[in-house]
Amino acid sequence: MLLLALACAPPPTPLEQCERCADPDVPCAVEEARACTALSDAARIADPVDATAALGFADRACAHDDGVACSALGLRFLDGLGVLEDDARALVLFDQACTLGAGVGCFNAGLMYRSGHGVPPDARLATAWFGQAEAAWRASCEGGDPTWCMNLGVLHEQGFGVPRDPGKALALYDAACAKKQTDACVNAAWMRLDGAGVVKDEAAGIAAIRAACDAGSALGCGALGQLYVVDQHGVAVDAPRAIELLERACHGGDAQGCNVLGGVYGMGERVPADPAAAVWYSARACDLGGSVGCLANGMAATTRVDAEAWLARACGMGNPEGCMALGSVRAAEGEGQDRDGSIEAVSTACQLGLRDGCAMLQSLGAPLPPGVTPPPLVVPAVPVEGPTP
Repeated sequence: MLLLALACAPPPTPLEQCERCADPDVPCAVEEARACTALSDAARIADPVDATAALGFADRACAHDDGVACSALGLRFLDGLGVLEDDARALVLFDQACTLGAGVGCFNAGLMYRSGHGVPPDARLATAWFGQAEAAWRASCEGGDPTWCMNLGVLHEQGFGVPRDPGKALALYDAACAKKQTDACVNAAWMRLDGAGVVKDEAAGIAAIRAACDAGSALGCGALGQLYVVDQHGVAVDAPRAIELLERACHGGDAQGCNVLGGVYGMGERVPADPAAAVWYSARACDLGGSVGCLANGMAATTRVDAEAWLARACGMGNPEGCMALGSVRAAEGEGQDRDGSIEAVSTACQLGLRDGCAMLQSLGAPLPPGVTPPPLVVPAVPVEGPTP
């Protein structure tokens, strides 16, 4: 009877598994640490975002050597979600993640050195970090994990540490899509819609985006909602349908869907203007890691304190316009004026490649960051966080 009872016992829940990792000095199983990472991911996209739980679970998993959790924790120290921004701490966590074999940690460290975000810009170091990401993701892709095949596609589409190769990127996205990685299907669809370096096929791209949304991809629903807003690629504007899809995407964790909704309600072009809704959706976008949402709320804020809080988060996510605006707010005369803080923010904008930031830095009588020649700004596709390679 005892054996029968044990056989019928339900499997442990993710929370029960994660609880076994509560003590950082007591080893827990790999699958138990990954349960903490999964709980952290769920809290990060919850509605509303549960920053405390996301941080706590990621910290617990990272303490037990889950590299993806360490990388996710590092991102929180960049974007200031639930913690004070700390670029140095973020880099340490990305390095730890990379050492543990999580390519996403190597990639994020490479982005910091590529843009000069929180560190002196260094193309050589950036390339080295991207090379480690490529090696980790290639091994996992060849091992059959479609998430990392998709991330490899991002490297080849954007040219991070490897020659830019749209054809190879599309092949990697298609391979991941065939294995039900729906976000990869959306990436491939955008390439076919735009026809940048690949054969343009709008019908196939739209069909793939619809299928991804139908399969439950928040990214797919967000992409489809955007198509109904912009009147491109043969998709007629349909505001009610766009709002429905963007709502689904936003509540499902797609920051870009929230960004678009914030803009739609803020401008009132397709629907009646609703400033309160615009602020809400932009705030959720910001909490989901969408720097445009932080920037939008910072620009709409009516007090210096609120503006600075939102813009500091945008700047922490590497948004150069957010850094520039943060510098302007801190430089404004009146209570709370912070000239040193203004120079620091504008210097970051310059270092991130915003030429206007460099010009403002000089107008403030401050030197340009050492060796900075501001390049044209390129906004990269961002790989997802998933199982540790």
